[in-house]
Amino acid sequence: MEAGEGGSVAEKLESCGPMKEFEIIWLTKHVLKALDFLHSKNVIHHDIKPSNIVLMSTKAVVVDFGLSVQMTEETYIPRDIRGTE
Repeated sequence: MEAGEGGSVAEKLESCGPMKEFEIIWLTKHVLKALDFLHSKNVIHHDIKPSNIVLMSTKAVVVDFGLSVQMTEETYIPRDIRGTE
């Protein structure tokens, strides 16, 4: 896997302050595309946050699948609280 040239969104916010509108739109498109792909494979990430989105030169990548779950054909009912602060 390629390294995140731009660091995480959390690192960018910490070093540069609030993002501009066009950056937010660009980022949102990439994250939604990633979530659409994951959901098409029946995967729930459970921990989307700025530190789990890595900026590349041409895309943003969702990382850290430690809390993710693969849904089965049964109805998915979370049995515990997931995510991090």
